[in-house]
Amino acid sequence: MLILPGWDSINGVQRWGHFFTLLGLIAFAGLVLFEVLAFAYGRREKTLVQARSAAAVLDRQDRRKEARREIEGSAEPTTIQDRLKTAEQAGAQHKEKLAGSEPRVGALEQEERSRHLSPDQKANLSKLLVGVHPIRVYFVTPADAEDGIAYANDFVEAFREAGWTVSNHDVALGAFNTRIVGIFVRYRSSQGDTGAVAAAVAKAFQQVGLSNLHFESSSQLNDGEIEIVIGHKS
Repeated sequence: MLILPGWDSINGVQRWGHFFTLLGLIAFAGLVLFEVLAFAYGRREKTLVQARSAAAVLDRQDRRKEARREIEGSAEPTTIQDRLKTAEQAGAQHKEKLAGSEPRVGALEQEERSRHLSPDQKANLSKLLVGVHPIRVYFVTPADAEDGIAYANDFVEAFREAGWTVSNHDVALGAFNTRIVGIFVRYRSSQGDTGAVAAAVAKAFQQVGLSNLHFESSSQLNDGEIEIVIGHKS
């Protein structure tokens, strides 16, 4: 061991031993610091996305109120000639405006409804997952899916209640080349145990009444883990 500094000297061994001990403590402190920073940035990402979703909801509510004002508010006649218009003409104009505005209000109301697992769905899903061999699961949602994180968090709670290991950052934001619609259960290969677990998870989703499900393999995943993508609602 002649290549090690101070190996043949008592003082050298003590001095270098203390040095390596201090170096190990510094490395451990750095590891803890980086882990804390990673956690803080993950929480910050979730806060910013939720704030953006809240702003989008407020914007849709304003548009909905504006559409209702168009339905309920009709211009008051300002001249004698306006007051002399026949009731049939006034009724026809009102019906035409109502026919054009009601679909818009209905579309805004439908858009405003966010997806959520009902309490019964969440409880039943946890019960079904208890009977499946738990493996590591990752949740991903498109960055532009307005209710993606909130909906995916319902699944995170159900999986954790069943004793599954969910990725540290709960729900990750993903970038996709195409518009992802529905729920995707992804696994590496159907030849191993992971494929059977993924199939059982997809079956549990069906049993609690979820629709628009997709079941597919992905070479980007490792054995012993699955990925669940919560896409757009439509």
